[in-house]
Amino acid sequence: MEIKYDKIQRMTISEFADMHDLNMVVRERHTGHGDNSLPRFYASFEHSEVSDRCMLIGKYGDGDTPEEAIKDYAKEISEKKLVLNAYRKNRVEIQVPCLLDEESRA
Repeated sequence: MEIKYDKIQRMTISEFADMHDLNMVVRERHTGHGDNSLPRFYASFEHSEVSDRCMLIGKYGDGDTPEEAIKDYAKEISEKKLVLNAYRKNRVEIQVPCLLDEESRA
């Protein structure tokens, strides 16, 4: 008997971004205005949302540093469908592979 394996594709978020020519946007939250319990930074790919059944959801990653925010974002979108430019003619849907920590690739 021949066994064929369909392995889960794995890569880092940097490799995924390079493969699809995506830009990461890291934003800093304003501090000193009310709720300071949120982490300082949040990150997401430019013009992106995640498809969940028939809805689009804005996802982002939080962190006290830009690197932590990007790492959290990778967890949020790993193995989900990423939709770019959702309401434009150049809409693109990309199945996100299992995203690994940058450190685990080294």
